[in-house]
Amino acid sequence: MEGTPSRSVTGIEEEPILPPTSVPPEGQVVKKTKRVPEYNQPWAKWYRFPDENGNMTTSNVRKMVGEIKNQFTKIKDELRAIFAYQQNKVSITSDIWTAGKHGLGYSCVTGHWIDDQWVLQKRILSFRVLDSPHSAHVIFKSIIEVLEEYNLKRDRDNKVFSISFDNASNNVASIEIFKRSLNPIMNGAMFHQKCACHILNLVVKAGLKTEAVKDLIIKLKDCLSHIVSNQERKQRFGLMCVNYGLSKLKVPWDIDTRWNSTYRFLNRCLPYKAVIGEFLRGSTPEGMALEPSLEEWEQLQP
Repeated sequence: MEGTPSRSVTGIEEEPILPPTSVPPEGQVVKKTKRVPEYNQPWAKWYRFPDENGNMTTSNVRKMVGEIKNQFTKIKDELRAIFAYQQNKVSITSDIWTAGKHGLGYSCVTGHWIDDQWVLQKRILSFRVLDSPHSAHVIFKSIIEVLEEYNLKRDRDNKVFSISFDNASNNVASIEIFKRSLNPIMNGAMFHQKCACHILNLVVKAGLKTEAVKDLIIKLKDCLSHIVSNQERKQRFGLMCVNYGLSKLKVPWDIDTRWNSTYRFLNRCLPYKAVIGEFLRGSTPEGMALEPSLEEWEQLQP
């Protein structure tokens, strides 16, 4: 939040990042135009933030973007040099997903290796839009470009030990193409490492989709949807939370691809069962019908 102290993970208040100002720092010459002064453009507004030595410095968005790009290029070149000369193998993990609103597909490629000091290293090598359709050949082409860019594949010489994917059919199909191109050690016996987290997610989701559990979760979601359906209900529920000595309920809605998000959703809502029950009993007939019974609340306990 602008102008307020930020709190780090250690709980110590840090120097606030001040809000932008349209006034340039002292001594800065700003060229004005007839239409809109340059320093009033969003990218030209000035910010104060701590530098690497902890001293407050002043910069604008354009300058910061340029510095970020320079740092990215510098670190990328250093990483390419490391991969070019080291003999260690690198394991690759990759995940693909589609953003909900605009429907673009994204691919993230991460490299894992043990350096010369026997320290496990991990770096994101690529985060980019993936062309549709997400076929095996499209996935292969996208990742091979990243490997070549970082000197992990040159002609028949490659430094890739394994690739970890989830169990989607297009990922599995791409593995055979990778094997033909990369010629991995041990004839590729250890090349495809299936994502254990994805398997665990599938197991837990299968349990959550049993009829009894699924209906309870849907009922609790319907309760909360009823409470937040309009501003008056949200305000009344918030006042009731205060009367019960609770903070306002901020629901971390679950998502299908993360089983622990359902746990977080239930764990967050359970302390509010008395408030939810009282609110629904004083609501409309439709709301009263949504109130979970004591037995249902017990079943939702972790």
